[in-house]
Amino acid sequence: MKCYVTSILAIALTGAPAHAQLTGFDQAHSTLVGETVFGSSEGARMVNSNHTATGTLLAQSARLNLRGDWSWATPRADALGQVTASAYYEFTCGSLPVELFGLSFDSNAKVVNGGGNGTLPQTQWIYQASIRERIGNSVDTHDPALYSVSRRGELTGNGYRVSDELAGPASGPVLAVGRSYYMLLEARVGFDVTGFTPQTPSITVTQEFGGELSNYRGFELNMSWRVVPSPGSGALLGIGSMLVCRRRRGIC
Repeated sequence: MKCYVTSILAIALTGAPAHAQLTGFDQAHSTLVGETVFGSSEGARMVNSNHTATGTLLAQSARLNLRGDWSWATPRADALGQVTASAYYEFTCGSLPVELFGLSFDSNAKVVNGGGNGTLPQTQWIYQASIRERIGNSVDTHDPALYSVSRRGELTGNGYRVSDELAGPASGPVLAVGRSYYMLLEARVGFDVTGFTPQTPSITVTQEFGGELSNYRGFELNMSWRVVPSPGSGALLGIGSMLVCRRRRGIC
């Protein structure tokens, strides 16, 4: 009689080593710029402003937040202007490729057209979050974008509008080993004052996005990350799979 003994060898596939991770730079940076794009700039000025950015890189996630407030006085004449608030946070992909996932963009802010009339000013805004590769020695908004999402809105004449939107979660790209990247937030508000007369009330455009003067959440980009393949998953067989080796041994 022959007896068959089956030996089972369970191989645990652990994926990438735990030390592989993204490396963040020193801190997040923020800027706020107001300008007259066309027409008269006489009397155009920033009445008040504040802004701050916070960047956080953890073992499996990262976050960039932009908060602030500003008020821009437009000229008492026809003009086009804009104010742009932005923030970025740099990081580098280490010795293994990293996959981004669970990307989300939260935008909560208020735009106010103070003064003016029923048709002036015409204000438009775009709020954008992106992940870009840093090509040169410094951040450039023309750098290639691996991920980008935006929200738009508009307001005509005296009044205000609150934006409260969440985009995502969404899947993201796989980052290249040894390359530098950054998370970028941009909040651009443009205003068109065309048809201004001496009888038109003076105009000041305000944006509140969670700074010292307001309680809004502002703008936040969140993402999760994992090395490829992710820790705890099987590189070849998937989670929970076992490689089973059967060995026959004859016994008399």
